[in-house]
Amino acid sequence: MILTSLKFSQIGIQFIMLPNIENLEMRYIKPIRLKVIMMMFFFTGIVGIVIGLTIASSFSSYASLLITFMGVINLSLGGFFGWVFFTQQQTEEDPRKRKRKKK
Repeated sequence: MILTSLKFSQIGIQFIMLPNIENLEMRYIKPIRLKVIMMMFFFTGIVGIVIGLTIASSFSSYASLLITFMGVINLSLGGFFGWVFFTQQQTEEDPRKRKRKKK
């Protein structure tokens, strides 16, 4: 009985341990694509909050709360993509992958 609980505690410790965050890198995303995603999330977040606080409040308090919460989530996603837009660094292109023009 003691041995099995020891094995389960070791497995639990493995789930608790976090990976090395310093070496994680995200893929480079083109700035125009990030701007479009940012605008989309910010716009839908603002619309969701406005609809949740004004229009949906007359129907049901649960629906109003849910729509407002979804708007806040969209605003958070817009902020995350804004952070990615402002902090990512452009990678240097490999000259071997450059397309050559045909004559």
